[in-house]
Amino acid sequence: VYVDGFLCVLGYFGNVITILVLHKDGAKTSNAIMLQALAVFDNCFLTYVIFYVVLRSVYPYNGELEAYYDIRSYIVAFVLPLGWTSQTCTIWMVVVMALDRFIIVSKPLKAATICTSVNAKRAVMGVTISAILFNIPRWPHYYYVAFTGATDANATFVSHMSFDSSLWDEDIYRKVFH
Repeated sequence: VYVDGFLCVLGYFGNVITILVLHKDGAKTSNAIMLQALAVFDNCFLTYVIFYVVLRSVYPYNGELEAYYDIRSYIVAFVLPLGWTSQTCTIWMVVVMALDRFIIVSKPLKAATICTSVNAKRAVMGVTISAILFNIPRWPHYYYVAFTGATDANATFVSHMSFDSSLWDEDIYRKVFH
């Protein structure tokens, strides 16, 4: 609880400082644009970690934030897909940045026309849209089930959705996509 929370706070500050410094300097290079985008994606992922990991763990650890712990099922259904999407954006953005650096180092004469700020913005948009499209099947992956249990008058939990569509085979989804 404490270590993850502390690291998330440090990560937020580091990413915000990165965004401010690169924005203040007016850097228009492809690298600066992609670093800013990476910092934004990282902050989205850190938000997921705070809500999904840290805050959900406080009540079992020290008894605080019981109300937040009681809504943990809803947290799973809404925050988990955001975490997957931001994680995908972060990973793919690092790959795009590596490709950008590779082009600048290996093809310095062509880099001036390929590694432009316009292309960097296109790459950021492409990564964002692709990550959202890639993760769309995960968004409806959970659903709420309310029931009356032996210990609780009303209980709610999140269950895995079963795919009944002719477009999806559940075994293929689990083995290939997931």
